[in-house]
Amino acid sequence: AEDLLLETGSLTIAQVADRVGLSRNGVYKYVRSGDELIEGVAARHLPRWSETVSQAVAAATGPRERVLAYVRANLSEAVGERHSWRVALSSASLSDAARARIGAQHAQVGDLLRQALADVGVADADLLYGAIQGLLAAGLNALDAGEPLERVSRFTAGAVDRLLDERG
Repeated sequence: AEDLLLETGSLTIAQVADRVGLSRNGVYKYVRSGDELIEGVAARHLPRWSETVSQAVAAATGPRERVLAYVRANLSEAVGERHSWRVALSSASLSDAARARIGAQHAQVGDLLRQALADVGVADADLLYGAIQGLLAAGLNALDAGEPLERVSRFTAGAVDRLLDERG
């Protein structure tokens, strides 16, 4: 299922059935829906990503450093094969309920940033959270386009650092 999602950007019961040589009904013996297949891919990768970011944030020496560690760890985790599943997942056709379940898992990682911002004590932490997530999204897009991690990480962390100076 994961290979199909990475290759095609979509994942359906029919695709899996064709790939593994089963009828569609045969695949339904293992999963209830295409959403369940896609959620399985997310369930395989999100915990590792979350743990990597959590460890980086926990290892940082202070609140400001935790914010910057969050940014750098997310970008580092996005490089290479480890990131392909996220790109494919973001373009996959999912029900609103499945997208919400995956989004809830994703939000747990965002809570690390929210806590670090609270610890820094910045004004307008909710707006700053959105701005940082926007910078991260731009960084992820740059990585997807082939920009080197070092350049993207330096720029993104630098921009976040400057935002922290302005909002502090």
